Amino acid sequence: MALPRLETATYELTIPSTGKKIEYRPFLVKEEKALLIAAEDGSPATITKAMKDIITACTEGEVKLKELASFDVEYIFLQLRGKSVGDVIEINLAKPERIKCEEEVCPNAAPISVDIRDIVMDTSKLETPEV
Repeated sequence: MALPRLETATYELTIPSTGKKIEYRPFLVKEEKALLIAAEDGSPATITKAMKDIITACTEGEVKLKELASFDVEYIFLQLRGKSVGDVIEINLAKPERIKCEEEVCPNAAPISVDIRDIVMDTSKLETPEV
């Protein structure tokens, strides 16, 4: 006997380059764990693969990532992150000359908050709607 499938909230977003609307759900604990393991590994290829796997899982395979521009993939992931973890990201922004700070929290950095809901993609300079 199969376990019942739990219903989770779904949201809709529009892919910036194509204008196509897709449905997605927030990522679950297992997907967040996969992302944390990839981040701990530190390899850009591992992190990218984890992001793509999470997007595929959270969109029920509706999104063909190989057909999208990288900024679309990043936008989709940001929207997923916003609904899964929270819409506001806390960032410590350091001036370029102070980037070599070895401490985990650089005392020379300025803390800023970025609200994912305020991020807008400027697609006016795309040459064609097809990427």
